[in-house]
Amino acid sequence: MGSSGYEKKYNKSICFFKMKEKIGIGFLCLIHKADSNETIPVLITNSTFLPLSNTNPREKIEFTLNKKNHSLSIDESRKIFSNENEYNITMIEIKKEDNIEKDSFFDIDINDNLTIEDFKKNLFL
Repeated sequence: MGSSGYEKKYNKSICFFKMKEKIGIGFLCLIHKADSNETIPVLITNSTFLPLSNTNPREKIEFTLNKKNHSLSIDESRKIFSNENEYNITMIEIKKEDNIEKDSFFDIDINDNLTIEDFKKNLFL
């Protein structure tokens, strides 16, 4: 994929948030389940921007993706992973009813033999 192909993909996968008067950035990605062909679509962002320890149940996250506005409710039906101390990351499950196009997600297939050099080469050619 040439640089213009990556630029189009980045524009479709990177989102901009506004929550509690803070502005942040995140991206959409498919996480492959171990030993399965199944993937989980997630939104990944920095937990400094979105610390789930300070987020109220039923709170909404509003974001813009590819010039379209979206909203996610944070509730018990949505899978959420946050590691605020060690990795400073928050991942929020994206559901079918969120109506986000499938081609908006980065698809990173990580396997045991993949090195960081392979990862960089595959992402940034």
